[in-house]
Amino acid sequence: MIFVGGFGHLPNVNAALWLVDEIMPLVWRAVPEARLLLVGSAPPMAVQALAGPQVEVTGFVPDIAPLFNRARVSISPLRYGAGVKGKIVASLQAGVPVVTTTVGNEGLDLVDSQDAMIADTATALADAVIALWRNPERCAALAAAGQAVLRDRYSEDAARRALQAVLTAMATRPAKMMRLVPLPTPRVVICSPSHIRNIVPPTSVMTQDMRKNRPGSITAEPNWPRMFSNPTAMP
Repeated sequence: MIFVGGFGHLPNVNAALWLVDEIMPLVWRAVPEARLLLVGSAPPMAVQALAGPQVEVTGFVPDIAPLFNRARVSISPLRYGAGVKGKIVASLQAGVPVVTTTVGNEGLDLVDSQDAMIADTATALADAVIALWRNPERCAALAAAGQAVLRDRYSEDAARRALQAVLTAMATRPAKMMRLVPLPTPRVVICSPSHIRNIVPPTSVMTQDMRKNRPGSITAEPNWPRMFSNPTAMP
């Protein structure tokens, strides 16, 4: 089995500890010959301490393909985090069946038991791993389904189709959908050690309160020190 994740990211540390401390003991009861690879850069001491006869902590590897080739299952028991998980996309691409959590599946929308095995408790995750370990045909079917999802959603052809659909939709809509929104004229004050001077825009875009000030004069509202210290206060 393989777990992939850069350990500078705390959700990966949490997942690795949970995997070895609570999930794998359940797996090893049923399949004691199973070995686990923890692959990723910068493993902290807590992750390095997980290494043993059945767990290998590799650290950074320049090419993960040979490790995927050794793996029967890719497991990503993430309990928190956000965004599409690259580790899962990489596993699908490599043809390794995926066991993950609801959090790990966020943004991917894999179908449980069809594209991947998805569970959120240590017992259910261990049961999914054991079922795949004991059934090579099921492993192969899940791997094929995962690769089909990857082709349909994340391949170059899929990206090209999505972009073409957007461009076609824009070309068929009326031009009025493109609308320019006028922005307020900024009042710019330049500070230097010797002076503060106002940079006045051309008369055609000057605001009324700026027109009565000549270039070289100071134009600042009473709260201008606050505006400089807090950019969100700028008009």
